[in-house]
Order: sequence, then structure tokens, then C-alpha cells
Amino acid sequence: MITWRPAQLTDVPNLITLTSRYYLTELDGVLTINLNRLCENLGHAILRRNFNPGTELIQMAEQDGRLIAWTWLGRGGSTDYIDEEVAEAHMLHLDLTLPTRTRVRLINQTLDTWEAWCRTLEIPVLVSTTVRSDWQPFMELHRRRGYEVRGSHAFKKIEKENQ
Repeated sequence: MITWRPAQLTDVPNLITLTSRYYLTELDGVLTINLNRLCENLGHAILRRNFNPGTELIQMAEQDGRLIAWTWLGRGGSTDYIDEEVAEAHMLHLDLTLPTRTRVRLINQTLDTWEAWCRTLEIPVLVSTTVRSDWQPFMELHRRRGYEVRGSHAFKKIEKENQ
């Protein structure tokens, strides 16, 4: 059984380990990765979330006591040409050795959670991106859920719940 929970400061080393195991090669030759900077930024985001709920959504998934995924969604973003607030995904990192069905389930669970979080906080736009070179399957999952996909970016207008 997969269980999701909020990530805590004590979880940061395991989150960074999962990221470094499966995702750093995606940026080789493009960017210089600084895991200490990621650790610091993630730790600060967890503290910000703990003291100001609704500023960050940082969760992790475990199966049989083992970390299999983690996600980080932040709010407050925007672009220079819109007035609406944007929630933007920082990370969705999965154990890439998991079966494809499990990875798809984790992605869908994450998108459900992101959309619900945005709806609850009345954030009107959700943006998901990827740095993976093989980004098409990930973006196809977004498209099937009603996102507008532009290359490795997916945008979704979050509608308010009917009251």
C-alpha cells in the first residue's frame, strides 16, 4: 500500500538521495548540480510550510516503509503577462525502478493532490514542468487530465468548487 504524508526536515536526506539516484543525470552537461543548495532550499521550504501553511506543498510517498516518491509544489509564482497567481511544481521525483503502472498511479495521485491544494487555496493556475529528456509520456498524462501542454510545460486552470 502506498501512503503519502507531509515531508519533514528529518526526511530531507532521504529525499535528496532519491533525487540524486534517479534524476541528476538528466541535467548532466546542462547545469551544475549543487545538492547542498537543493538541501538548503528544500529545508527552508519545509520550515516555511510548517510556519505558514499553504505556502508550500511538500509530500512523500512510502511503500512498505520505503521512500518511493516525493513532490514539491510552491505558490506565489506568476509571469510578466498575467495577473493570476500560479502554483508551480518544483519536483515530482519517483523511484524509476518501480513498475510503470505504479509510477503512473503515483503521478495521478500527485496531480490529484496538486489540483485539490490549488482549489482549496483558490490558486487559479497550476503549472507542471519537467527537465527529463523523455518528457512526452509525463506530459501525455497531463494532457489526458485536461492540461494544456506546450512542450515540457503543462498548464491547467483550476476551477472553484461549486458551493
